[in-house]
Amino acid sequence: GSYILRWLGYIKIIYFFWGGHVLITNDERRVFRCMAIEAAVTVRLGDSELQGTCKNLSSSGMSIQLIEANMNPSDQIQVLLTIQDHYLPPLNIEAKVLRVQAMDGIYIVATEFLAIKLGYF
Repeated sequence: GSYILRWLGYIKIIYFFWGGHVLITNDERRVFRCMAIEAAVTVRLGDSELQGTCKNLSSSGMSIQLIEANMNPSDQIQVLLTIQDHYLPPLNIEAKVLRVQAMDGIYIVATEFLAIKLGYF
C-alpha cells in the first residue's frame, strides 16, 4: 500500500527531471493526471516477454511503446516497470490491454491496471 503510493509519488517527482509533461485536455475526466515519462518496461504475455517503454503513466493505466505487439484488446498482461533507483523495488503490474495502435513501425499499447504489486515477476 504505502510503498506503492511512495513509488508513484517518486515517479511524479522524477519525471520532471526526465523532461516529462503533465498531459491535460479540456475534457479531462481523470482524478489523477497522466504523466508523460520514459521508463523501461518488460511486458509478459503468456511465455513471451517484450521490452518496451512506458510513455504515459496515470493512476489507472499506462501507455506502452513496443517494437512488436502480439496482443489484442482484453488480453491480460504483466508489466514490470523499473526506474534507475536502488531504494525502490520495481512495480509488477497486472493489466488489461485496452487497445493496440500501429504507428510508423511501432505499437502503442493502452492498458488498464488490474493489480499492482512490488517486486519482480
